[in-house]
Amino acid sequence: MNTLIIGAGSVGSLFGALLAEAGHQVLLLDNHAQRAQAVNSRGLLVEGVGGARTIPMAALPLGDKTDFKPELALVTVKAYSTQQAARDLEPYLDADTPVLSIQNGVGNVEILQAAIGGDRVLAGTTSNGANTVAPGHIRHAGQGDTFIGEVCTTEVTPRALGIARAFTDAGLAAAAVGDVTGLLWGKLLINVGINPLTGLLQVRNGRLVELPDADALLEDAVLEALRVAQQKGIAIPFPDPVAKVREVARLTAQNISSMRSDVMNHKPTEIDYICGAVVRAGRETGVPTPINETLLRLVKSLNVFDD
Repeated sequence: MNTLIIGAGSVGSLFGALLAEAGHQVLLLDNHAQRAQAVNSRGLLVEGVGGARTIPMAALPLGDKTDFKPELALVTVKAYSTQQAARDLEPYLDADTPVLSIQNGVGNVEILQAAIGGDRVLAGTTSNGANTVAPGHIRHAGQGDTFIGEVCTTEVTPRALGIARAFTDAGLAAAAVGDVTGLLWGKLLINVGINPLTGLLQVRNGRLVELPDADALLEDAVLEALRVAQQKGIAIPFPDPVAKVREVARLTAQNISSMRSDVMNHKPTEIDYICGAVVRAGRETGVPTPINETLLRLVKSLNVFDD
C-alpha cells in the first residue's frame, strides 16, 4: 500500500517506519527539509519496542515535487495544523485518494471533510506510544491497538478493512469499526484525563493515578466530558471511562504525554481540541464544564513560548 504521511513527528514516523519495514512504499511529507534529508541519507532510527534499528524510508520536503502515487494519505499532524495540512496535501493526491486522520482531539475530521470532501475521510485512534528522541529518531514506547472507521457511514467498508489489514501486517494491530464518532470521543476522554494534567504537573502518565489530588481531577474531568458525550447521544466504547483512563495511565506509566512534551519544549499544545472541544460541546448541549474550562485556561496560560 503506497502511503503518504503528513506529520513527521513521533506517531507519523512510527507508522511510516513500521509500514516501510513491512515492505510497503511510504513517503514521509516533512515541513523540515533538514529532517527529511537526514531520513533520506541514513534512514529513520527507531528504538524501544522491537529493538534499536535503522529503517530505510523516503522523506520529501514539503512543497517539493514527486511522482509518488499514494493509495492512502495518513494525517498525523497536531490538531492546530490540520487546516494547513489539508492545503499542503492537495497537490500530492488524486481526486479519490482516501485520507485517514489519526490525531488527538475532536474537530480534525470536520476540517478535513470541508477541505477535501467528506466521502474521502476516515478517522482512527491508536494506543501506540511513541516519543521523538531527535529529528529522524523516535522511541516506540509501547504497543497498543489501532481502530479505523469511515466518517460518512457506520458500515465497516472494504477500504477500512484493507487499511486495517495493512497496518496489522506491519505490526500495528488494527481493526475496522463502524462507530467512528464513539471511537473519537472515547479517545478524547482519555486525552482529557491524561494530557492536561501531565502537561501542567510535568509528570509521566503513571504518576497521575499515584497522586490522590491529581487522580481526583482526572476523574472529575473525564466524568464531565462523559456527561457532554451522553447529552450528544454519543456511545463511548468502554463501560467505565474513568477506569479506562486510569488503566491507560498505568499501561503507559513511563510515557511522556504529547502535551507534556509540548510544554517542555515550549511548543503550542492541542488543548483547544481536547478540553476546548469538551467546553464548546458543553455550551452547545447546555452541560456545565467547569473542570475542563479550568484546565483549558490553565494550559493556555502557560507561557510556552518563553525560553
